[in-house]
Amino acid sequence: MKLNKKVLIWNDYELSPRKGGPATYLWHLKEFINKNKIQGITFLDNYKETGNNLSNPVTSSKHRFSLLKKLIGNRLKRNLNLLKIVSGKAPEISKPGINIHDYDIIHFHSSLSLKQNIGTLRGVKSQILLTSHSPKVMHKEIIEDWCKMQIDDVLPFVYSFCEKVDVDAFTRADWVIFPCKEAQEPYYNTWSRYAEIIANKKLLFLPTGITPAKEHESTSEVRRKYGIPESAVVFCYAGRHNSIKGYDLLKEAAEVILKNEKNVYFLIAGAPGVIEPILHERWIEVGWTNDPHSIINAADCFILPNRETYFDLILLEVLSLGKNVILSETGGNKYFRQFDSPGIRFFEGSNVSSLIKQLEEFNATVNISRLNGKENLEIFNTSFTQKAFGERYMELYNQIQ
Repeated sequence: MKLNKKVLIWNDYELSPRKGGPATYLWHLKEFINKNKIQGITFLDNYKETGNNLSNPVTSSKHRFSLLKKLIGNRLKRNLNLLKIVSGKAPEISKPGINIHDYDIIHFHSSLSLKQNIGTLRGVKSQILLTSHSPKVMHKEIIEDWCKMQIDDVLPFVYSFCEKVDVDAFTRADWVIFPCKEAQEPYYNTWSRYAEIIANKKLLFLPTGITPAKEHESTSEVRRKYGIPESAVVFCYAGRHNSIKGYDLLKEAAEVILKNEKNVYFLIAGAPGVIEPILHERWIEVGWTNDPHSIINAADCFILPNRETYFDLILLEVLSLGKNVILSETGGNKYFRQFDSPGIRFFEGSNVSSLIKQLEEFNATVNISRLNGKENLEIFNTSFTQKAFGERYMELYNQIQ
C-alpha cells in the first residue's frame, strides 16, 4: 500500500489498545502502519516528549490560590484554574529529525492540541487536519468533565477564553474529519457557533476500526462468579456512570423491567459516578474491570443508552464479540441504521419508555434474538476491522490536496 504524501500525526496521548477515545483510535492506526510497513507517516509522540497527556490535565497547586479562596471564594479559584488549563502553551518540539515544514499533512487529534500549537504552525504550508474525538466540543469537556464545573459557574470572560480553544482550532484546520456525518450531532447540539464555523470547511468522514475484542473468561464462568443462572436473560452496560452516557436512563428503565420480569439481570461495568446504582439483587455492579469483554460476552444484549455520542468504540467491540445491542438513536449511533441488522435495535434518544419497550421485546424473543449476534459479527468483519480502518485512512491521506 503506497502513500503519496508525507504525514505528521501529532499525538498527545499515551496509546493503548483498550483505553478508549483517541488513545485507542491512534493505537490502531499506528499498529496498522507498522504491520504494513507504510512509509511516509511519522508519529510525533508529544506525550512521551513532554508529559502533556490531554486525558489527565494539569491542575493548580494546593495552596496557589489559597489567599484568593479566602478573600473571594472557591468560584474564582476554579475559574483561574480553568484559565491555566486552556492557556497552556505547547512546548518546543524536541524530537530529533522532526521539521514540521517537511510534511504535506499535519494531523491533530484534539482541538486543544491544535490550539496550543497554532504559533508553531506559523508559516507552515502543510494541510492541517483536525479530528476532534471529543463527544462534545472540547471547551465544554474541559469545563464540565475535567474541571467538574457547571457552565453557569464559569465567569463570562473565562468562558469566552475557553471557547477560543474550539473557535481557533476549527478555524485553523484546513480539513475536519469525523467518523461519520452523524457524529457532528453533539457539536450542533452543544455549541451554538458550530454551524457557522463549519459551514465553509472541507469535511471528510472516516469510520473507525479496531482489532476484535477478546473475552478471557467464558460465559459460564462469569455468570457463576456473579450468581447469575445460565437460563437468565442478561443485559449489560459498560461505561461511565453519568447522564451524558445515559446511565440514568438505563437505571430508570431497568427499575421497571426488574419489577416485572423475574428472570432478567443487569450486569454493569465501570467505575461508580455521581448517579447512585439500583439497590437490587439482579442489578449487579462489577465496578472498574480490566476485562470488560468477558462481562459483555456473558450477556445476551449490550445497552448503549448515550444521550449524546460521537462514535463509540465500545459499540465496535460489542459487534466484534457477536453480541446483540440496544442503542439510542443519536449522534454516531445513527450511522449503524444502514446495516439493517436484527441484532441492532434502536430506542428514541433520552426516551425511557422507548428503551423499556426494546428491553421487553428482546426479553420476549430472547431465544431467537440470541442468534442475531452473528449478523453483528459479520458487519464488524466486513466494515470495522483495523485493516479496513487503516486502508480507509491511507485513501483519505492520498486524496488531500
